[in-house]
Amino acid sequence: MASSTGLTTKQRIVQATMNIIAEEGLPNTTIRKIASRAGVNIAAVNYHFGGKDAVINESFAAVTKELRAAFRFLKDAEGEDIVNLSMFINEYTDIMFKYPDLLQNAVDLVIRHRVVEDDYLTFLQSEGIDLIKAMIARIRPDLDQLQAHLKTLQLVSALSHPFLLGDLTREVMGIDLQDPETRGRYNRMVIKSICHPDG
Repeated sequence: MASSTGLTTKQRIVQATMNIIAEEGLPNTTIRKIASRAGVNIAAVNYHFGGKDAVINESFAAVTKELRAAFRFLKDAEGEDIVNLSMFINEYTDIMFKYPDLLQNAVDLVIRHRVVEDDYLTFLQSEGIDLIKAMIARIRPDLDQLQAHLKTLQLVSALSHPFLLGDLTREVMGIDLQDPETRGRYNRMVIKSICHPDG
């Protein structure tokens, strides 16, 4: 059943969960808060999902769908490649830093080899990394294949490492990448190091 917002009850529950995680963090996300934010009762959450873990998994799938959508900039044949790469990096990091608890939890599950459904990792292996490599190869035709692969690794690492460190980036380095202006400056430095021969 769709509400006046155009979302079904199930979609409202997922959106509410994502908003709570973004604002309060994963540990503070409860079924009671989800139900209240979605404008439904707890029974409705349990009816649609069977419990908190299933809602969290559905929310993770929604976030990874947003991350996958950011790769559209790498497919864009229009415009300048460096501009498209910049747009990809900015949107990608904005999404990562909007839902850090959710994504860090998912990465932790993958790293510890627990059972986790992860269409996103499959996407990265089958398409995402190749899109990044192809973009770098177009921007830097001076690179041989190994160098292009290493630049791809450099980019993925530069985007992932500060995010995975989370609050430690601020505590150890004194840098707050949650701040959009600081993150933008960092992203520009990353782009320069990837795209310019002297970077």
